[in-house]
Amino acid sequence: MDKRDTTKFTLSVTEFAKLCNTTRDTLRHYHESGLLIPHIDETNGYSYYAPTQASTFFYIKSFRNAGCSLKEINDMMHNFDQEKMIKVANDKVMEMHQELFRINNNIAALNLSLWLLKQYDHHHDNVPYKDSINNFWITKTEVDCHDDPKHAGDLAEDLIRHFHSTNHAENLTIFPTGASIKYDDLIKGNYKYSDIITITPFSIHDENTFSVPSNTAVCCYHDHETEDITITYKKILSYIKRNKLKACSDLYIISFINLYNAKKAHTYFKYMFICVEDEPSL
Repeated sequence: MDKRDTTKFTLSVTEFAKLCNTTRDTLRHYHESGLLIPHIDETNGYSYYAPTQASTFFYIKSFRNAGCSLKEINDMMHNFDQEKMIKVANDKVMEMHQELFRINNNIAALNLSLWLLKQYDHHHDNVPYKDSINNFWITKTEVDCHDDPKHAGDLAEDLIRHFHSTNHAENLTIFPTGASIKYDDLIKGNYKYSDIITITPFSIHDENTFSVPSNTAVCCYHDHETEDITITYKKILSYIKRNKLKACSDLYIISFINLYNAKKAHTYFKYMFICVEDEPSL
């Protein structure tokens, strides 16, 4: 028998659901789980809640939002153990911080990708230009092919190794990803890929990860339909030489595939950049 002071149970299920901004089904579920028990009027069979039970509802909701099961919450409520409750709360807080970190990392990676995509329509294909770039980091996996890899199809095994290694880094996404050509090889006309790369807005504590050496770069978009990519490579080198710039990085090539340009034409294109030394301020 319900021995509680029934005079305090003045809110109908609908009224209490409105007070807590929830649904009748949720309240029924909590009732059946033994978490939030209303008073049931024996004369008419209706359920009533006390306004003070709203605090219990939000207690349950907070731990549900933190990822706790109803069983875990039930244990905390009916077998109260302060140390256990603190441990559960701390564990859930840590999990939420980790999830928030992953979400922020994905947002930053997508914003970086969007920036690269938006820049595409502001520049002519295969025409180098100097630009300020974001202060991002690059993680690399050395290409381990016996032959000279010069096409994406040559990098399948290396991509697998790269993706496998990045999957273990919680603060690293695998997009945007591409490859690099060493600057010395570029000058010699040896256009083989040296590393698989992923750019990320966050620093990674890893021996294969480093920040871009300069926030100034010679950049270029290459559309596969317009000209041979080796011609674009030469244009980038010519631009650096003509403008008396000093390169301080390899050539980084980010691939965007299966996209549509502003004219709704299907295109494959790459974003390429070489960092150059920042001009001294006057």
